[in-house]
Amino acid sequence: MSTTSSFKAAKVISDLRKFCVYHHQPRKEAKEARKVKEYLRKKDGTLSKKYLVKWRCDVCRKLTEKPDMHHKDPVGKTPPWPYDIEELLAYMRRLLVPKDRWALLCKPCHKIETNREIKENVKKRAEEKNCIL
Repeated sequence: MSTTSSFKAAKVISDLRKFCVYHHQPRKEAKEARKVKEYLRKKDGTLSKKYLVKWRCDVCRKLTEKPDMHHKDPVGKTPPWPYDIEELLAYMRRLLVPKDRWALLCKPCHKIETNREIKENVKKRAEEKNCIL
């Protein structure tokens, strides 16, 4: 594979993921549904009209200012280049899911969840290799 075609392949996947982050409406709705307004207090102790926008983590239930949106069903690896249209469509279906298939997590919980999924995939692949042999 030439460097130009590998660059184009990476650009396609990069653009798909950017679309998912910035323009996928179900993802935005899932994030908006978990928004919490935390009102600030004045010096005298009363609540002011100003507030901070935070989100509640689905796992630890803590409030976070910068949440991560996590696919409940793992997206998996990108299809190999040259793209087979069916593989690319399957990847897009896994990437662009409805709003009930998103989890809103704080950064530590997202890291733990992602590592757990990676370990499960490694274990699954090892079991498949043992079955084939």
